[in-house]
Amino acid sequence: MTNLTKIALSLATIAALTGCGDTSINYGDSTVTISGDSTITDPTDPTDPTDPTAPSEQETVIGNIAEDTTWTADKAWIMDGRITITDGATLTIEPGTYIAGKSTDSYLLIDKGAKIMAEGTSENPITFTSVDGLSGTDTTVGKWGGVTLIGNANMSGTQLSYEVDPTFIAGEGVANDSSGILKHVKILNSATEVEQDKETNGLSMVGVGSGTVVEDITVDYSGDDGVEIWGGTVNLKNISISNCTDDHLDVDSMYVGTIENLVINASNGYAAIEMSGTDTILTVDGFTITVDGFAEDASAEGGIFFKKAGVGGKFYNGTIIYRSAFAGAIYSQQDNELSNIDFENVGIYTDAGNAFVNQTDATTDSADDIEAIFAGGTGNDDTCAIPASTTLTGQITGCNVLTRDQSWVISSLAYTSADASVRIQDGTTIGGNDTSSYMLIDKDSKIFAIGTKYAPITFTDKANTSGVVGLWGGLTLIGNANMSATQLSYEVDPTFIAGVNVADDSSGVLKHVKILNSATEVDTDKETNGLSMVGVGSGTVVEDITVDYSGDDGVEIWGGTVNLENVSISNCTDDHLDVDSMYVGTIENLVINASDGYAAIEMSGTGTILTVDGFTITVDGFADDASAEGGIFFKKAGVGGKFYNGTINYNSTFGGAIYSQQIPELSNIDFGNVTINTTGTVGDYDFVDADDATTDGADEIKAIFDADTTNVVNYN
Repeated sequence: MTNLTKIALSLATIAALTGCGDTSINYGDSTVTISGDSTITDPTDPTDPTDPTAPSEQETVIGNIAEDTTWTADKAWIMDGRITITDGATLTIEPGTYIAGKSTDSYLLIDKGAKIMAEGTSENPITFTSVDGLSGTDTTVGKWGGVTLIGNANMSGTQLSYEVDPTFIAGEGVANDSSGILKHVKILNSATEVEQDKETNGLSMVGVGSGTVVEDITVDYSGDDGVEIWGGTVNLKNISISNCTDDHLDVDSMYVGTIENLVINASNGYAAIEMSGTDTILTVDGFTITVDGFAEDASAEGGIFFKKAGVGGKFYNGTIIYRSAFAGAIYSQQDNELSNIDFENVGIYTDAGNAFVNQTDATTDSADDIEAIFAGGTGNDDTCAIPASTTLTGQITGCNVLTRDQSWVISSLAYTSADASVRIQDGTTIGGNDTSSYMLIDKDSKIFAIGTKYAPITFTDKANTSGVVGLWGGLTLIGNANMSATQLSYEVDPTFIAGVNVADDSSGVLKHVKILNSATEVDTDKETNGLSMVGVGSGTVVEDITVDYSGDDGVEIWGGTVNLENVSISNCTDDHLDVDSMYVGTIENLVINASDGYAAIEMSGTGTILTVDGFTITVDGFADDASAEGGIFFKKAGVGGKFYNGTINYNSTFGGAIYSQQIPELSNIDFGNVTINTTGTVGDYDFVDADDATTDGADEIKAIFDADTTNVVNYN
C-alpha cells in the first residue's frame, strides 16, 4: 500500500482514450453513454489464457448509483471516474460481463449498506480490466483503480476509513455483515497512486464482514497491492494473485479472517504477503507462494512478512518456493504476537537458505522465535528440495517440490515413504513414462497439488498425447480412514494397506488438477484408475478435478470419508465414478459425460453411502451394450446412495438411468430435485433391474424417487 517510489511504473504509458459516442441515459445519479466498438482478450500470462472477446456495444457510467442496477453481459461497461454504489443500492453484474476503467481515477466503490452481486461462473467469469484490455491483451499495471468494498465489520474500536478517500468510513461491530458476492471475478491491469501513501488496489476491502462471499478471484497486473484488507472479518476462497508492484496480499488494522486455497506468483513488488496492525490474525489454509524476485532487491520484504509488533498469522497445508537471495521466505520486523502464529504441514524451499530472516536483528525482530514455532509444528519442513532428477521412480522421501519449469516424468511406481511430501507448483505437468508408471501417496505422507483455473496441475502421459486412454497408470492416495472392520488394501499392490479409524485424516490437497490419458490393467481384476483413493479421510481436500480418457475407472474410492467438490469425469472405459468398501462421503457438483465404459456411477459394498449434491450425468452409450450398467448403478446388496439437485440425461436403450442389482439398503437411498430425461416410455429405461424384480431393487428405488414431488422423469 505504500512505497510509492517503488512504483515507477509509468502512468505516463496509459494511452489516451477516445470519446464515447453521443447518447446519454440517466438513472439515479448516474449517466450512461453508449459508445463505440471493442473486443477483449485477457492477459496470456501463464496464469491466465485468452478468454472470449467482450461485446462490441459499450455503455459508460459516471457518478453515484443509488438505486438497484444491473450491468448485463450483452455490452461492456466503461467506468468514467469513481462509481459509487450507495444508499443501500445493489449492483448486480451478470456472468460473462466485462467492465473497464476508463482512466487511472476510475474505480468501483461499494459503500457500507450497499451490495455488489457479481456472481460469475467458471465458464463465464466477470472481468474488470482496462479499456486497453477490451481491445486486446493488456499485460501492464495501473490503467484504472480497482474494486473497493466498505463494510460494517470494523471490530477494532478505532475508526477505520478508506485511505484513498477518508470520507468513506467502515461501520462497526457487525461481524457477519454482507457486502454481497464476488465469485468467479477477474481484476486485471488495476491499482494506481491517487496521492502519496494513497493508492487503490486490485481489490480493497475495508471493514468487510464474514457474510460477504469472496471466492474464485483472480487479480493480475496490479500497480499496487493485489488484494488489501483493512480490518473486518471477511473470508476468501480460491484466490490467485500475480504480477503486482507492491504487496500481492496485504492485511492490516485488526483483520481476522481465513483464506482457503491461495496461490501467489510474485516476480515483482515487495512482499507476497504483508501483515501489519496489532491483533491482525490472517489464517491461510491451502497455499502455494512463489517468489522469483522483487522490484528492488534492497527493499525486498520476503514471502510472508510479519511486519509490525502485535501481528499474527497462521499457515496450514502449503508451500513456499523462494528464489531470491534477498529478505527471506518468512521475514519479520519488530516483536510479532507469537501466541497468534502457527504453522502446520508447511514446506519451504529456498535457493539461498534464507527461510527465516529478521529485517534488523534478533534483538528487535521475531524470525528466530517464528522459526522455533515452525519447527515445533506438525508436518513442517524448511529443507524442501527440488529433486535433482526429473524422473520420479521408486521411494520418495523427504519434502519434494516439483516446479513448472521442469518436465517431470513418473517411471514405474513412484511412492512416498512415511512423513514424505510431494508439493507441486501451479502450472506444472507430470507425465507417466508408460503403462506401468503411476504415483502413489501412501498413508502418513501427503501431496500438495494446488493449481488454479488458469494454471492447473496436469498429470498425463510423457508425450502429453491428446485424448488416448491407458497410456500410463494414474494417481493413487492411501489414507488412514478405513472405517470398516475389514482390512482395506490397494488392489493393484496389496502391500499398500489403509490405516484405520482416523475419519478426518488428511492426505493433503488436490486443487485444480487434471488427470488425463491414464489407467491400465496391471493384472486380471487389478487396474489403476485416473484417481484412486483407498481409505482417504475427510481432512483431504479434493476440489476442481478433471479426469478425462481413463482406461478403467475415472475415479474409484474404496472406503474412507473423503469429500469431493467440482469433479468432471469423461471418456472412461469402465465406470466413470466407482465407490466401494463402506465409503461414506459427499460429492458436490459432479459432471459425468459417458459415451463409453459400463456405468456413469457404480456403487457397491455393504455400508457404502454415496451422497451427490449438484450433478449432471449424461450417458450416450457404452463400450458393450450387452454389459451396460446404466447411469446410477446400485450394484450390490446393502449399498446406499443419496442424490440431490441434479439431472440424468440417459440416451441409451441399454441398462437404465437407475439400474439395480440385488436389493440395496433402501433406508440409505434418497432423491430430491432430480430430473431424469430418458428414451422410451415408463418402465423402459428409467428404473431397471439387472435381472428381475424378485432379486433386484429398481421398483423399490422408483417408489422412493416418486415419493418426493420435486423429482421428475421426462420420456423422449
